[in-house]
Amino acid sequence: MNEFLNKLQRFRFNLNLQIVLRCLILATVFFMLGIHIYYLVWLNVSAQSVVLIYLNYILRLGIIFLIIWIFYRGIKHFYRIGQTARWLDKQTEHQDDLYQNLYELYQQKEDESILKVLALQATERLKSVSYRLPKLFPADLWFLILFLLIGIGSVWSFSADTFRYAMKQFAAITPETVAYKSTIDVIPGNITLGRGQQLVIQVVEPDTRLHHRLFYRWDENWRELGLNNYSYTFPSLEYYVQNEVAKSPVYRVECLDEPFVKSWVIDYHYPAYTGLGNVRDTLSYGNIEAFKHTEVILS
Repeated sequence: MNEFLNKLQRFRFNLNLQIVLRCLILATVFFMLGIHIYYLVWLNVSAQSVVLIYLNYILRLGIIFLIIWIFYRGIKHFYRIGQTARWLDKQTEHQDDLYQNLYELYQQKEDESILKVLALQATERLKSVSYRLPKLFPADLWFLILFLLIGIGSVWSFSADTFRYAMKQFAAITPETVAYKSTIDVIPGNITLGRGQQLVIQVVEPDTRLHHRLFYRWDENWRELGLNNYSYTFPSLEYYVQNEVAKSPVYRVECLDEPFVKSWVIDYHYPAYTGLGNVRDTLSYGNIEAFKHTEVILS
């Protein structure tokens, strides 16, 4: 009888081990999916966004709940000795429920001689029949699991540095405090230019993580340019550089030989066939575009 019980315990252990493995695989898949969702959102929003903090808490709670639920369901379906005997009976063509009946008689403490005879039959049958453990997952589910694991793992490996930073933020919940340069140093500063000289405005040791913009004016209105180390030729003007964190002082450029024309006024007198009236343009800076036979007065 002891040999039969030992074999039952071995089958029970193997069946329950499969349940544990199934739970571990499913928990790993859901964990990776949760991390991947965070990573995809992290790639598409600012690292300082409050959305990432809320998403972090939601995913943490969701992943923990799912993993607990998976293992709870798995433990709930653990095989007991009687269930193991029933499972073994179903794997054979015999309809006598030998294993289950023997175990129930053993629990009821039936006569030792009867138990001995039945135990001998059961042990012989266990040795003669090959029992296959159930598959962890069906083939189509295996394909889906491997597809997800390999696909997600490939994305993480191809962007390892970025993923590492995202996971560091996921673990800390809040992003690291970023120290930006608090001042902007600009050359040439205040300057006087002679005729035909070119003005090159540059930021000294810029913080390349920030977007720098150049603001300039030669009248009352400030105008903006992206600062990309290009050269601009201006008349007398004032300028400063600004990014998301800091702003430089306002500098003035004096040009000794300014252009005579400060502004342009263009009057368009369109021909009758266009159906357009007279138009005055003061914003073109001398650029003229008109229909054929239009009378243009530049002043």
